[in-house]
Amino acid sequence: TELDWRAAVAVRDDAITTALEDVTELDWHAAVAARDDAVDAALKRSTLLQAERDLLEDLEDEQHRLEYRLAAAREDLRVAQAGRYVLGAADDVTVSIDDPDVPDVPILVLRAESETIPESGMATFTIETTVELVEDLDVFYVVEGSATPDVDFNAPDGDITMGKGQERVTLSIPIRADDDVEADESVTVRLTVDPNGAYRLSDRDRATIQIQSADLPELTLTGGGEVTEGGTVMVTILADQAPDTDTSVNYSVSGSAQAGIDYEVVTGTALLPAGQRSVDIPIRTIHDDVFFMPGDMVVADWPARVGSVEVEDGDLVQRGTPLFNLTDPGFTIKLFASPTDRSKLAEGQEVTVNLDAGDQEVRGIITVLDDNATTTGGNETYEGVVETTESLVGVDGAVVTIDVVVQQSVDAVVVPIAAVLSDGGQDTVRVVTSEGVIERRAISTGMLDGAYVEVVSGVAPGEYVILEIERS
Repeated sequence: TELDWRAAVAVRDDAITTALEDVTELDWHAAVAARDDAVDAALKRSTLLQAERDLLEDLEDEQHRLEYRLAAAREDLRVAQAGRYVLGAADDVTVSIDDPDVPDVPILVLRAESETIPESGMATFTIETTVELVEDLDVFYVVEGSATPDVDFNAPDGDITMGKGQERVTLSIPIRADDDVEADESVTVRLTVDPNGAYRLSDRDRATIQIQSADLPELTLTGGGEVTEGGTVMVTILADQAPDTDTSVNYSVSGSAQAGIDYEVVTGTALLPAGQRSVDIPIRTIHDDVFFMPGDMVVADWPARVGSVEVEDGDLVQRGTPLFNLTDPGFTIKLFASPTDRSKLAEGQEVTVNLDAGDQEVRGIITVLDDNATTTGGNETYEGVVETTESLVGVDGAVVTIDVVVQQSVDAVVVPIAAVLSDGGQDTVRVVTSEGVIERRAISTGMLDGAYVEVVSGVAPGEYVILEIERS
C-alpha cells in the first residue's frame, strides 16, 4: 500500500543517514586520494595514447615519402630502359618569384640638411635608402653648382659607403672662407647610377645648398679740394673690391657752407653699380652774387607767352631758381557751371569773357559743354570750353568771369524791383496817373536784369511808379 511504500522510503533514508554518520574523516580523505590517483592514471594513459598517435602519423609520412621515391625511381628506370635520352650535368633550373611590393635593390633619396651655409661652414647632405641594407653599399655622386671645387669648398672623393644594416649615411663638404666680395654660390650634390645596378635612384637624386658670402667692400673717399665759387668739384667713393650687386651708398655733407645757398643740395645717396669700384659725386657751388636785372633779355621761340611766374616782385633768388616759364601763346578757357546754370547753357552760345588782369573783355563762344557732371565733395559741376574771338594776355591759372546772355527782351518796359509789391501772391505797383492820383495796379512780370524787372502788362511806357512814400 501507499503507506507501506512511504514507510520503506523512510527506512531507506534513515539507513543512508546512519551510514553517512558512520563514515569518519579519515575515510573521506582516503576516498579523495583514491579519486585523484584515478584521474592521474587516466591522464597518463591519454598522454601515451597521443604520443603513439603522433608516432603513427610520422610513420605514415615516411611511408608516403618512400612511396614517392619508389615511384620516381621506377619512372627513371622506365625512361632509362626506353633509351631515348640521357640527363646532362645541368639537369635543374631555378624560378624566382618577384614580389612587386618589395624592391629588388635599395632606392636612394638625397636631401640637404640646410638651405644656406656661411663660409667656413659645413655643407651636409643625407643619403637615405628605402630598406635596411643586408650588405655594404657603395654610393656614387658628383658635386656641381656655381662654387669652384678646391677654391670655395674641399672637393670630396665622389663615392661614399653605406654600411650593412644602415638606412642612411651623411655626406659632409667643408666650405672654405675667403675675403672676396662675391655673390652667393651654390653647391649641388647629384647621385649617379651604379654601373653594377646595386641601387636605384629616386626622383630626389639631387640637392643644393647656397654658400652665403659675408664679405663687404671697404669704401673710402677721394677728391675734394678748393673750388671757385660757381664751379664744380668731384668727390669719389672708392671701393677696395667691386660689389656683386648694385649698392646704394649713403653719405652726408657738413661744414660751414650751407646747402642751397653756397652749394646745390645733394641727395645724400650714391649708387655704386655692380662690377664697378667707384662712383663720383659732383659738388656744384653757387655763385651768389648774380642778380636778374631789368635790362636782361629772355630769348624764346616766337610766338610765346609767360605761362606762370614763380617769384614775387622784388624777391632775391639763388642762381638756378626758376623765375617763370614760357609756353604756347594759345590757352584754353574752361567753364564750370552748376546744374542750374547748365540748364541755361548750350554749345554755340555767345558769351563775354572778362579777365581781371588788364581789365580785358572779349567775346567768345561755348564750343564744348559736358552732359555728364563731375562730383567733388558732394557738389556737381559741369565743364565746358570757351573760345574767344580775340587774344587775351594772361598767365596759366588766371581766373576769368564769363557772362552769358540766356534770355533777352527788346524794347521791354522795366521798373525797379523795389517798386514791385506782393499782395496775396499778386505783383502790384503804385502808379501816379496823369491826374496826380496814386493807384495800385496788378502787373505781370517777366525777366529780371539786375535791379530791374520786366513788366509784361499793367504799366505803359512813360508812366511813373512809386518807389517809396514819405509818411509824416
